[in-house]
Amino acid sequence: MTRSDLFVTTKIWHNQYFDPETALRRSLKTMGLDYIDTYYIHWPNNFFAETPVPMHILYKRMESLVDRGLAKSIGLSNFNVQLTADILTYAEHKPVCN
Repeated sequence: MTRSDLFVTTKIWHNQYFDPETALRRSLKTMGLDYIDTYYIHWPNNFFAETPVPMHILYKRMESLVDRGLAKSIGLSNFNVQLTADILTYAEHKPVCN
């Protein structure tokens, strides 16, 4: 079995929204991987964030991880139709699932 035989995902937690790259690199190191297939935004809010990060800023940061090959795609988790529609107005990399 090779890495390309696996589809691996992980989520970013609320208190990591300010720095998704560091959070992803930590996850990749823990899993012993070079990239993740889908990196999910866990919730569309900042419940546990000390400093809330607006979704359009977080999403751009997530897109930069796709651009650099650390993630193949971005996924959403627990987003409603309105929040998903908002992201679709500015996303360069469309979310692959919710």
